[in-house]
Amino acid sequence: MLSSGFQSSSSMRALALMYARNGVVVFPCREADSKGGAAKAPYIEGGMHRSTTDEHQINVWWQRWPNAVIGKPCFANGIIVIDADRHGQGDGVSALADHFLIQNFNPNSIPNVRTPRYGLHYLFRRPDALGDTKAKIGSAIDVRDNAYIIAAGSVMANGLQYTLLHASVEQLAAAICHDTLPELPSWLAQMVAKPIAQPQLKAGSANFSDQTSEAIRQRLKGLVRTAALASPGERNAKLHWAACRAGEMVQAGLITQETAIALFAEAGAYAGLPIRETIATVKSGIASVGRGIRRG
Repeated sequence: MLSSGFQSSSSMRALALMYARNGVVVFPCREADSKGGAAKAPYIEGGMHRSTTDEHQINVWWQRWPNAVIGKPCFANGIIVIDADRHGQGDGVSALADHFLIQNFNPNSIPNVRTPRYGLHYLFRRPDALGDTKAKIGSAIDVRDNAYIIAAGSVMANGLQYTLLHASVEQLAAAICHDTLPELPSWLAQMVAKPIAQPQLKAGSANFSDQTSEAIRQRLKGLVRTAALASPGERNAKLHWAACRAGEMVQAGLITQETAIALFAEAGAYAGLPIRETIATVKSGIASVGRGIRRG
C-alpha cells in the first residue's frame, strides 16, 4: 500500500485542497460528536449540496474548523460507493466478499477504503445509464449514491482514520477527476438499481379477464424495459417509441394517461436521461398518438 501522505488531523485542510485541485468537490464534516451534531455530520448548513472545489471557500471553512474531516459527495463526483459495515447489523464485509467470490470479481482491482470501525468502502465510477438506486443491498451493506462519504485520508478526533488501500489518496483523487475509476460492474448495477414500478391498469380494467390483464401488464413491462435499458445513443428515440406505444394503450382505454407518463418518466430516469427531457419526450410520444402521428 502506498502512503496516503496525510496522517494527522492538522493537515485536513491540505487534504481538502488536494482533492479540490483534482476537481473533487468537498465540504467540512464533524470529526467528533458535539452539541452541534454527531461525528461525520456536516458542519455547514446545506451539507453536501454546498460542496465545492473553490479554494478560498475551503480555506475559510478549515480556518474555522481546522480538524474537520472531508465530506465527499458521491453523485456529484461521478462515483458510487458500496459501504460494507462490521457493526450493529452484522458483517457486511464478509457478505459482500461472498458476492465478489461468486462473481469472480477481484475487489483489490478497485479502491478500497478501510473505515475506523473496520468496514470497507468500495469506490466505483457511476455508470451513466444507472437510474435510481436502493439504499441497501443487504444487511450491513449500504449504497452511497445520492449521499456522501468521509474521504480517504480523513482522521477523526480519536485518531482513527479512513485508510485507502492499494493506492495513495492523490492517485484516487486523480482517478475521480479523470473518470478512470473502474465502472460499477453490470451484475452489481443490477443489485443496486431500484426496480421499476409495477404497471397499474386503468380503473375498471378489472372487468378484463385475468389473461387479458396479464397480457397488458406484460406489454407494458416490455415497453418499459426497452426504454429503461436503451444505450446512450438511443435513449431518446427508444423512449419516444415506447411512449407512442403506451399512447396507443391510453387511446384504447387500457391504461390512464397519468399512469403512462409516470411509468415511462421513471423508465427514462432509469436510463439516465434528465427528468425534464424525459417527461417532455414521454408527453410528446403519448400526444402524437392522439394527433394521429404513428412512428415505428
